[in-house]
Amino acid sequence: MSMSTALNLPYTRFVRQASTATCSNPQWHALMLECLERLKTADWTESMADPAAVAMPINNPLTFVHDDRYDAFKASRTVADSGMQSCHMGMAAYRYKLPADASDTFISALAFSAGADKFASAGLNISAVLSDSPSPPNGWDLLRAGGHGSAVDATGAFRSASAATVTFSGLPKDGDSVTVASKTYRLKRAPSAVNDVLLGSSVAATVASLAHAVNGDGTPGTDYYTGTVTQDGITAAAGTSSLTIAAATGAAPSVTCSSAFLASRTVGILPSAEYLVSADQNKAAAFSLDLSAVTDAYLYLYVIVMLYDYTDYRLSRQYWIEGSGVLNGAYVLTTFDGAVTPDAADLGRLSVLSGGVSPAPLNPADAARRELVMRDTVLPRATSACAVSALPAVFARLRASGAEQVDVSARPLAVPRDTQLGLSCSLVRTPGSGPTLYDCWRYAACPLAVHVALPPAFRPASLSVTNPAGSAALSVSGADVRLSFWWLPEQLAALATVGELLAAPAALIGGAPAGATPLGRCVMPSSLAAASSFRLPVSGIEAGAWGTLLVIPWIARVTAAQLPYGVPVGIEPGLDVADDAVSGSAWSPDLEFIKA
Repeated sequence: MSMSTALNLPYTRFVRQASTATCSNPQWHALMLECLERLKTADWTESMADPAAVAMPINNPLTFVHDDRYDAFKASRTVADSGMQSCHMGMAAYRYKLPADASDTFISALAFSAGADKFASAGLNISAVLSDSPSPPNGWDLLRAGGHGSAVDATGAFRSASAATVTFSGLPKDGDSVTVASKTYRLKRAPSAVNDVLLGSSVAATVASLAHAVNGDGTPGTDYYTGTVTQDGITAAAGTSSLTIAAATGAAPSVTCSSAFLASRTVGILPSAEYLVSADQNKAAAFSLDLSAVTDAYLYLYVIVMLYDYTDYRLSRQYWIEGSGVLNGAYVLTTFDGAVTPDAADLGRLSVLSGGVSPAPLNPADAARRELVMRDTVLPRATSACAVSALPAVFARLRASGAEQVDVSARPLAVPRDTQLGLSCSLVRTPGSGPTLYDCWRYAACPLAVHVALPPAFRPASLSVTNPAGSAALSVSGADVRLSFWWLPEQLAALATVGELLAAPAALIGGAPAGATPLGRCVMPSSLAAASSFRLPVSGIEAGAWGTLLVIPWIARVTAAQLPYGVPVGIEPGLDVADDAVSGSAWSPDLEFIKA
């Protein structure tokens, strides 16, 4: 028996997007149809977005703009009180280069996770295409159904499952019937034959009995006539007045009725309810595809993510063009039928942050909460040089004792941005107001949080930190600056809450953030030229692990003989805090794990 191999492979992401001109709001459905036709023939472009920044757009037509961070979406753009809107749509293709060692075997299965917002009424359609071309496929049928080469799959194995959602408009009559796939169920007050289902006193009771009959559970002899059997792969989920019918793979089963007591629609994975209600939430789940029917070897695997129906809408949301979904590209697991070794280029090094941003950008509602954490305290102007050098430790001790003159909290940026600023750490002296003989010492630190998913065979032994090529030289002045590296296992820290991880009084002088595992620490070099790097040994992260890498800069000791007012020490050019907001700039290094 051959041994299978499961791999998380590196990928390249492509996007395809389309838009329309502006029209009046009542033309919203025609706009969707027009935009869909444009999307079908639009060109693929390679995305320049950082993989960790891929997200779903915020559902706000006043602020929406095209962005290649978005996977599958439809949205509108409008001007307030204009009565006009334009339509925008998009989809994405993830290209996975298959290892050369896989030429003697084939992909047997694919596992992935995806998410959709509560406005994606018909959910998502995710398909797999095997190809020898480095360019994404173009045929619309191939993109929706999946397949291999130019052949469109007709079995349903290469695409995520779809389902039929049927809604009862009222209680059926005794003797009415519902046909699901190839089986007809007769609704009876008193079931008397195989495939008879109990017609209850309410729609909810009838829907529940019909679901039991389709699934073969419930109480035989009560919910349905004894001897009624199930259909292979067909399942049902009951709602209050609706029933969702799905097949194990492929297209949704057909559902018809003998009279007009129900209406049906077809949806993909992670659909929303037909009507928007306040309790609705965004959704995410894991899925898998069985690709074992195709045993030929190919060079590339494409995973295509799109909305299941770009023209579907929720019945309470006429005029609204909305809905989006996203694939977690780093967690696509490809299982090969035989033993496969990843290409050498993928074995030794794993870039976890390269000139980009992780985790995902902030929503506007979180703009006032930042990853920037600041301490300040009031100390006498006559503070000795020895005490000044130990100010970071003084801050921590004061905070630990509950002293009110020390403030440790997140701060917004003076110039707002929705992404991380980078690494920085600085101390600034400012004069106290009025005739006081006190100074205010402000210590601002800006850590990096990076989402990481390691391949199954990759266990890191060291972490390389590089000043990116083309960047200015990095300088550290007036202070002994350290970097602490921490691992948050199986946590994907959000940008808006990274500051909460640093709430421990000692976190900004090298202490542990809440729930973190230490990886190591190092002294920042006084200067680092462009394309230069330093390496840190790490331990404690197992192969195949996932979580958040947290990099925290901190000042261990002030080395400057004097601290003039308004001149920061630490990582240049440094940060400052004025009017309760942070200004300045920070360093964005390239981070790369080196395999053991």
